[in-house]
Amino acid sequence: MASELEVKNADKVLSMLQQIDGITYERVTDDVFLVNETESGNGLSMTIDAEESVVCLIMDIMDIPENADYRCDVLEDLLKINDTAVHGKFCVSGSKILFKDNLEAENMDQNELEASMAHMFLTIAQNMEKLFADRVVTA
Repeated sequence: MASELEVKNADKVLSMLQQIDGITYERVTDDVFLVNETESGNGLSMTIDAEESVVCLIMDIMDIPENADYRCDVLEDLLKINDTAVHGKFCVSGSKILFKDNLEAENMDQNELEASMAHMFLTIAQNMEKLFADRVVTA
């Protein structure tokens, strides 16, 4: 159950999402949105979770590979991208690789939210082929 402050922050996010071109969005719960980037046709999406003090932008990238060599290569490449990423960072949560950014809810403005979303979508679009298409996975 979302707190009153989470719902207030989600309402703030909603008013900003309504101003962004090239996306569709759905309010999944009182404080969570599913956002789809539609402009590029890449089929990328993210979850936006309004918390009491931060707004979390989260992209589920993939399960952590089971193959040790592949896993090491992927994680090394993701850490290299982290070094140059302006918004967002790759991280591991449970068995998932996520791309996340947290914005301070109290001071967040339209430009900050839009820039973070755009950069995250662009970073993934530019690196998907490099990270995943050319790897051969063997058991």
